[in-house]
Amino acid sequence: MDKDLLTLAASFVAIVISVYTLSVNRRLEHETSTQTLIHDQYELCRILDLLRVEHPEISHMLALPTRSEGETWKNYDLFKDHVRRLHQSDDQITEAARACIYLKEHATALHVCDIYEQTLYQKQLAENARDKNRLEVLDMLAQYYETRMLRSPRFRFHWDHGASDMLEPFTRARYDEKVRKAYPDDPVDTKSPIEN
Repeated sequence: MDKDLLTLAASFVAIVISVYTLSVNRRLEHETSTQTLIHDQYELCRILDLLRVEHPEISHMLALPTRSEGETWKNYDLFKDHVRRLHQSDDQITEAARACIYLKEHATALHVCDIYEQTLYQKQLAENARDKNRLEVLDMLAQYYETRMLRSPRFRFHWDHGASDMLEPFTRARYDEKVRKAYPDDPVDTKSPIEN
């Protein structure tokens, strides 16, 4: 009987150790996933920064609203003015130059749309996995895009003119709720910096 009791106790200890080990491993996997997520998001931001350096003519697309009262789009207007100055020395701005800027703006908008939708997909996965830490980071990132980057006046124009067409319905619905409805007075800029 003592042998059976000892075997039962050893089995119980083995089960407790296994459950504890699984719990620790799962927590470590979630921490690693969250750290990787943060790294990847910042890498995407570095790519956007590099895009701005290599193609300053699209800087206005990535302008964020200021935190100053009454001057929400001061940075956007400043960047747009500098982009216009890049082309002022041209005696005549060609249709090809206008088309080139339009296409670069649109490609930038598509890139930002991809990042946003990817963030929302990752957020869904974190919710499904009940990973509170990763979900907290993804909520913060989604809010960053919705309260800052996706509000740019020229981005909003491109969103309405093809950029959102490639996105899933849930992404478009969330944008409508978190950007359009939340910031109904934000402007939409229908002209690139070099259009009259």
